[in-house]
Amino acid sequence: MTNLQNDSEEHQENNKSLQAALDNSYKELTGLHKAKASHASEAQEAVLSRETQVKEELALTLVEAHMQLDALVNQVADLQLALQRAEQQQARKEDYLREEISNLQQRLQGAETRTQELSQSVTSATQPLLRQIEILQASLVGQTASWEKLEKNISDRVAEAQAQLAVAVEKERATTEELLAINAQLVSLESQNSLLRQEKGRLHCQLDTEKTKLEKLEDDSSSSS
Repeated sequence: MTNLQNDSEEHQENNKSLQAALDNSYKELTGLHKAKASHASEAQEAVLSRETQVKEELALTLVEAHMQLDALVNQVADLQLALQRAEQQQARKEDYLREEISNLQQRLQGAETRTQELSQSVTSATQPLLRQIEILQASLVGQTASWEKLEKNISDRVAEAQAQLAVAVEKERATTEELLAINAQLVSLESQNSLLRQEKGRLHCQLDTEKTKLEKLEDDSSSSS
């Protein structure tokens, strides 16, 4: 009888030790589960925050790049229109001067014809016309040089604007490449988040296993009692 009582007490002590060990294991698993859940939540929040920040920054950069690009395109168009107008104005001026020279040359030819009959008035009739022709020819040369200088100036400005446009296009391309790189980073973060979810699932399975062991030990303890 004494031996049975001793065995019963020893069995109860063992059960208490096992119960305490299982309780500690359960608490430890619960704490680990909470820590993993908190870590996964923080990581996911960090990913979402970074993704939102990056998207906002890239959207602002792209808007600024598009605005600069549009401004440069408009500037190039304005300069090209100004150059076209200048060329048209120069062409009209040259046509006018050529017509004036032609008219004066016709008058000169008429005057030269009349000199055959009026030899005494040749000098007085032709010299003013020749002088006027020289003045108009000099004016044409000066106007041509002026228009060529203006055309070169506008062409230089067009070239500069086109160079700025190329820089803006390159900047937009670099921004697009940066966006692709960040998207790749986001994919990596999402992969890490997936691994954390897998780890969370594994811990759930482990917790369920420990619970099953605990229930089995409790059943064994009840059966032994």
